[in-house]
Amino acid sequence: MTASTGATGSAASDSAADVLHAERASAELPKWYPSWARSLAEQYFSGTASVFVLHGNVYDIVPLVDPDDDGAADYGTVPDFLAEQLFGRWDLVLHYDLGRGLRSFTGRSEKRLKEMVALATRRIGDLSTVKNDPAIVIGLLDLLVRENVMAERQAGCDWWLARLSDRNRELRFMREKE
Repeated sequence: MTASTGATGSAASDSAADVLHAERASAELPKWYPSWARSLAEQYFSGTASVFVLHGNVYDIVPLVDPDDDGAADYGTVPDFLAEQLFGRWDLVLHYDLGRGLRSFTGRSEKRLKEMVALATRRIGDLSTVKNDPAIVIGLLDLLVRENVMAERQAGCDWWLARLSDRNRELRFMREKE
């Protein structure tokens, strides 16, 4: 498994406090985490990267909990590990693949899935209605980031959903012309 990153800062912006925070956060990670997950967490907590592309053996089986002395543990897929361990406390985590499309990324918890689907519906719209086309999904994620992450929190959700609907119509029209 390899993690590639999208840098968000420069080396000049790294302070001793940032490095110390990253080291503390990394030290707090369980020792049984795979090395690639520890590296991903270190980069995230240090502020040097906030976008990661996982590639390679992404369907490997990994422990989902600390293995006992005999090596026995619950095992699951890399996406389950990410959803339950690395992103387990996040309000909204989305996963996209060409086969299944855009969906909430919760791991094995049905309760968390229901909560995340409700939040995704409020922020983005019903994910089951999103056409499984990379251009449409990327456009949708771009709007999500601009309107929910980068914009003022005061932006009205109704306005955002109307804008999203307009954008989906534009993308559908563009695809139909091809």
